[in-house]
Amino acid sequence: MSKILFISGSHGLGHVNRDIEMAKELRKIKPDTQIEWLADHPAIDVLREAGEKVLPESEKLDYGTAHVDASGKGYELNIGVHGFDLRKGQPENAKKLLASIAKGSYDLVVGDETYDLFTALHDDISKKTFKLVGIGDFIGMDPMSWNLKDRLACRVFNKIWSESMMMYLDKTFAENYIMVGLPEDIADVPFGKSGMTRRELAVKMMDFVGYIVNFEPKDYLDQKRWKDELGYGPGPLVICTIGGTAAGRDLLDLCGKSYPILKRDLPDLKMVLVCGPRLPANAIKAPEGVEVKGYVPRLYEHLAAADVVVTAGGGTTTLELTALKRPFLYFPFEHHCEQMNDVANRVQRQKAGVMMRYPQTSPEVLAQRIKENIGKKVDYPEVPLDGARKSAEIMAKYLS
Repeated sequence: MSKILFISGSHGLGHVNRDIEMAKELRKIKPDTQIEWLADHPAIDVLREAGEKVLPESEKLDYGTAHVDASGKGYELNIGVHGFDLRKGQPENAKKLLASIAKGSYDLVVGDETYDLFTALHDDISKKTFKLVGIGDFIGMDPMSWNLKDRLACRVFNKIWSESMMMYLDKTFAENYIMVGLPEDIADVPFGKSGMTRRELAVKMMDFVGYIVNFEPKDYLDQKRWKDELGYGPGPLVICTIGGTAAGRDLLDLCGKSYPILKRDLPDLKMVLVCGPRLPANAIKAPEGVEVKGYVPRLYEHLAAADVVVTAGGGTTTLELTALKRPFLYFPFEHHCEQMNDVANRVQRQKAGVMMRYPQTSPEVLAQRIKENIGKKVDYPEVPLDGARKSAEIMAKYLS
């Protein structure tokens, strides 16, 4: 029997859902595999719902979800500033992770964006006494403002990032690093002192596996079926969602304000605001006629039923909508370099969705864009979705 520790080290729900899919595929290859988990809320709740074994030490970890919740005012989330503010807690987080790893005697540790652990190993590689496979979906940070915290954090983090990647050459840092996505998703710009670009370094040092969703898209292409099954009725349906944090509250407020304007031309319109696991439904004061939901399991079913979706700029939801071939408007958080650069470039390359900017969007503008895209026929290209299987095959190589 092989014993594995999965560390789902990011906020929101996109990372933990892909980690669960990898674990499912790994169990198909190695049925006797025992998997334990470390994570932060809300990922802990998703893991428990899936029947996974979450270690009690998880309750002592902090991956910054609460900080993100509080940082999204004005629909702005600068991850450079966010990372700078959390840096003091990283060594303590890493210390807890290393203690759990030592206690568990694992055959393999899988870390999904566990930058606290990666930084600790970069600073002192003697702490690596275990096999490690890392997971990520972007490389490098770009300063998005003149804020000193933002610029300093990007400089320091990029230095550690590029040096750690160079350590993959002799496998001192990690046995492998899995990139969820395609090489084209990585910016082709210089990175650190390697003499290579981010993309060149990633292709040389890492394994790209394609994308991961936790459903089979072809089962959800019949929009009418899912409208009927979920009780939405035949009228036009707009789903508005902000992902796994509370930072997108302002976007839901904007959507609600667009509803009365839309109703003038679309009297049968139904709008649903999905708050997710971190924002209570009663925190949104929506106009009469707008339905407000909290956390919605299997949200992809509701996305499949929608005539148009308004969403934050997260990588997972935009990918799901592309796979489901639904028209959508997406709002990257202002000053969020991953969403404004990496995610937006990937979505535009896939010719999917319509990118919007929150500061430039009034309720009237949003209503007009919704009307232009509601029920629009789209033909996005197919994207490779076998990333979970490929990831599991890579992990299995390091299990005896």
